[in-house]
Amino acid sequence: MGRAEPDWDAIRIEYEDGVTPVSELVEKYGITTRLLRLRRIAEGWQLRHTQRSGAGHEALIGQLFGLFETQLGQMSDIADEDRAPEVQALGHMARTLEKLIELDLACKSAKRRKPSPVQLEEMRKKLSRRIYEMEKQTA
Repeated sequence: MGRAEPDWDAIRIEYEDGVTPVSELVEKYGITTRLLRLRRIAEGWQLRHTQRSGAGHEALIGQLFGLFETQLGQMSDIADEDRAPEVQALGHMARTLEKLIELDLACKSAKRRKPSPVQLEEMRKKLSRRIYEMEKQTA
C-alpha cells in the first residue's frame, strides 16, 4: 500500500507560523528537511520569523534612519566641542544606510524578476521539447 502524500497546506501554515521547530515538523509529518526546503523554495513560502521580528530591510532602514536623526539632533545641541568622533560615526551610519537601501532595492528587483512555479514548469517543458528535438535530429 502506497504512502499518503503529506498535508502540505498544514505544513506550510505551521512552518510560516514559526512556533513549531523544523525538526518537530519533519518528524510530525514524516518528511525530510531537504524535502521541506525544496517545497518551501518551489512555492515561495514566507521565511520563518521575518514578519514578527521586523528584521527585514525596511525595518533595518527605518531603525538606522531613526538613529541617524537622533545623532544629528544631539550634534546640533553640542556647541563648540570637538565633533570629530560624532562626524565620523555619522559618516559610517550614512554609508550603512546607503548600502541597506541598495540591498533593499536589489532584493525587491530580484523578487519582481523571479519566475513563478508555473513559468518555471513551462520553461522546463520547452527545454525538454528542445532537447528531444535535438536528439531526434542527431539520431
